[in-house]
Amino acid sequence: MQANWTHSQLLQAVVYFTESLKSSNTQVQQFSCLALKCLKASESVDYIAELWRSANEDVRGAARETVLSFGKKGHTAFQRMDQIDCELQEEAYRNLETEITIL
Repeated sequence: MQANWTHSQLLQAVVYFTESLKSSNTQVQQFSCLALKCLKASESVDYIAELWRSANEDVRGAARETVLSFGKKGHTAFQRMDQIDCELQEEAYRNLETEITIL
């Protein structure tokens, strides 16, 4: 399917699905991730990686699957987001400890 598309059509599809990642509808986010995976739109990797903070497990899974499909660029983004996630969890734990100490 992708082989028959013009460069302009591919670009429009990438822009459309990248913008759709911002939707409040989790199914739209999930399917946009998978569409970008099919389009091999590695230029959208940072936008997709943002969905790892989603409260929806299916969206997080689709984002992870899509990012990892982008090869080295995807693995780099995966490692960066994993590190940020760990740092956020550590910060939340420290804040919880501080709150308990104060009480």
